Amino acid sequence: MSNLVTLKRRITSTTSTKKITSAMKMISVAKLKKSSDSLAFISDYSESVYQMLINILKGVDINEIDLSQTDAKTSACVNLLKDCKQGDTCSKKLIIAISPDKGLCGSLNASIIKNLNTLTASLKSEKTEFVIIPFGKKITDYCKNRFAANLVSDIASFSMKQAGFENAKIVVDKILELFQNGHIDSCHVIYSKFISTIKQESVSTNLIPFNKDFFTSKIASHSQDQHSIDEARATSFDIEGDKLALLSDVISKALLSIVLSCIKQTEVSEHAARMFAMDNATKNADKAIKSLKLKYNRGRQSAITTQILEIISGASSVG
Repeated sequence: MSNLVTLKRRITSTTSTKKITSAMKMISVAKLKKSSDSLAFISDYSESVYQMLINILKGVDINEIDLSQTDAKTSACVNLLKDCKQGDTCSKKLIIAISPDKGLCGSLNASIIKNLNTLTASLKSEKTEFVIIPFGKKITDYCKNRFAANLVSDIASFSMKQAGFENAKIVVDKILELFQNGHIDSCHVIYSKFISTIKQESVSTNLIPFNKDFFTSKIASHSQDQHSIDEARATSFDIEGDKLALLSDVISKALLSIVLSCIKQTEVSEHAARMFAMDNATKNADKAIKSLKLKYNRGRQSAITTQILEIISGASSVG
């Protein structure tokens, strides 16, 4: 009898768990739609910025630009391209690691952490110095425990709830500051690339220094119509006013759009992974409930049969 009570309790608790996982799946579906729309908007914006930068670079010789009379931010933006063309060897690296705030999203957080560990181990083996800017609670907590000495101390840690334009701009401004001051020579971004609702991939990509081919490939990956790509590449601008100020502003916006896109891709990947994980959990709960109910019914039937046999035996002995 005690076994039947235990089974009944397990059925009740598993049913409650199923309700929770089913609700979490529906919440993830709603958040996935909202995040996907935001990512699509950012992708369209990024493509426009990349194309504008390519067209501006057609009429500008990067290596002939005099930066002696410019401000620090303008110098940093232009040097992102100048250093790339000069082919300097990178000796210090900045790593921007982006992760979700919460778990229950499959192996998403584990794959990002694994990617970070792989990259840092490679840098340590090459005796290359590095600093880290974490974005997202999971990766921030991990870095505080594992890489506390390598964290950029004068910038606040961000959660994915703060994954907006303002905080992405803070990160970009810090990248430009570190680059201009000579504290870093290159930057890597580790994030989760959204491929489909059932597939997300943790990737590590080089953010700076960058070149024109980088933006051309980005445009090709975002655009579906080859004719529109060729037509956009053929576009030329007559620039009036300060070309250097315009170039600096567009480079800064291109960098910002890349960082924001990485953040949003991780956010979309989180909701897709959680939706898939909660769907699997709900299905597993269904299977567990069916199995427990089968055991419970068998046990109850056995108890009833035993009681009937005892009654018949008792009646026979009296008779």
